[in-house]
Amino acid sequence: LKPLRLEAVPRRPCCQSHRLAEMLARSAVAFISAGALFAQLPALLLQPLGSQAMWAWTANTAKCSYAGTDAMCTEGAVGAGSSCTVKCTDTAMAPSKTTVPCPEVTGKDGGNGDNGWWGVCKKGTDACQGQMQIGSDVVCAVSTTAKATTTPAPASSRASHMSVASVVVALMAVTGSLGLRAA
Repeated sequence: LKPLRLEAVPRRPCCQSHRLAEMLARSAVAFISAGALFAQLPALLLQPLGSQAMWAWTANTAKCSYAGTDAMCTEGAVGAGSSCTVKCTDTAMAPSKTTVPCPEVTGKDGGNGDNGWWGVCKKGTDACQGQMQIGSDVVCAVSTTAKATTTPAPASSRASHMSVASVVVALMAVTGSLGLRAA
């Protein structure tokens, strides 16, 4: 047995109409593709600056509130990108942090759900549907700054001390009774 040998069969020139039909088909695909591309360009080039994604929330509706019960934000709810000034509810206590940041809304996922806002605000273009809780790591403890107070001296020590004025008066009385006069 001899191995079978396959050879390329030369293409015979075909009639002119087949070549013309093949060329027109290729041209039609190219024109359709170019038309689809050019149809998208106006929307891409004329997109307004500052446009936002479909999931973005109404401006200034993303807010943070304090998470604990032993302290609070003196400002109440604070807007995204600002800070909360922490104040303990017991005035004898001091917070471990005086300010807590409220994360800003970036409008980008970045792998962190837009700094955690996706979980709070939910998907949509309306107002943010919740408030992010911040400050859960803040602890209120007894303040280490002692107030300066003056403690009065005990009554027994006050009685044993004479004032300078009473000593002068007593000396004048003694010298007057002895008949001594100042020169």
